[in-house]
Amino acid sequence: MSDSFVKIENLARRHPAPKEGAPLVVFERVNFSMSKGEFVCIIGHSGCGKSTVLSMVAGLSDPDPAAGQAGAKKCQACHDLTEASTNKTGPGLYDVVERVMGNHPGFAYSDAMMTHHAAGDTWTYENLDHFLTSPKTFMPGTKMTFAGLPKPEDRANVIAYLESLGG
Repeated sequence: MSDSFVKIENLARRHPAPKEGAPLVVFERVNFSMSKGEFVCIIGHSGCGKSTVLSMVAGLSDPDPAAGQAGAKKCQACHDLTEASTNKTGPGLYDVVERVMGNHPGFAYSDAMMTHHAAGDTWTYENLDHFLTSPKTFMPGTKMTFAGLPKPEDRANVIAYLESLGG
């Protein structure tokens, strides 16, 4: 295996049940290889309506929500990240992770976004990662004019920050 690959073996992580009787999320014996800089998400439902994620960026430590908050300042030019989650040029992004795409009340979405909405697509970590890489590539016809975040670690940090917002 070359230096350009990271091999992760025997990875295990447990998350406590969010409420009595809900299942534990357990990841055991995950084996895979990936290129440096590739963003990987392993998602398991925690029983509380949200997903618990174990996200890694090859060659980096865990994503950092504090760094993501700094990176998300770019988002705040067009999006409200507070609990008020009001619409601006773009829809409010508070509690966006795992939300159905095109589902923020009162925002006039593009036809492209409404196609995803009609399909029931959600803002999973994978979808957020692809969208934040290049919104117009992920969703041709989107109203979003932001060029994207080319660095995987920046995207991972912003997604970790967005995950920290909301319930």
